Amino acid sequence: MKTRIRNTPIEATEDQETRGETDSFDVIQEPELRDLAAYWSAKRDGGAFPTRDAIDPVDIPWALNRIYIADRAGPEVGWRYVLAGDLIEQALRRNSLRGVGLNELLPREAFQSVCRRWHPVSEGRAIYMRGQIYKAAERYVWGARLLLPLSDNGAAVTGLIGMSLSADGAPTSDEPSLTLWSIGLNDP
Repeated sequence: MKTRIRNTPIEATEDQETRGETDSFDVIQEPELRDLAAYWSAKRDGGAFPTRDAIDPVDIPWALNRIYIADRAGPEVGWRYVLAGDLIEQALRRNSLRGVGLNELLPREAFQSVCRRWHPVSEGRAIYMRGQIYKAAERYVWGARLLLPLSDNGAAVTGLIGMSLSADGAPTSDEPSLTLWSIGLNDP
């Protein structure tokens, strides 16, 4: 598959957030996130998005402490966590995220910002983020995140599986505080 990457941001904000679009997972730099993308892709059935039941923890023990599954929950809630690994719960300072909506985790403005960032998943696209991935939760940790759509019927997005990685060290001075890629998933 040929990669189509816009080399200029399609949106840039005052706090150095940049956004781009591509039709390939090639933009993903972290091996663990590439592995999750490959696992998710293998679970597609004829191009349909995988169901939550298709995700088997036995298949991905290397990812369990850093993944989460969330269901779409409407505009007031955004997404509601079904499960989250212990490193995700620690990063969000919760004992458990089961049943917790994004609206309960974040102040209103941050909630709206995260919903905008995650919106392409609702449209059947993957999201790859690199930078201050927990900034909306007032945690200034450098890392990377991948969000992939899930569907009860293979077409309409009803949930997502995500993985967040935290990194030691700081970005270079010319790196934006957050880079977000919207990844097209039309081809299986």
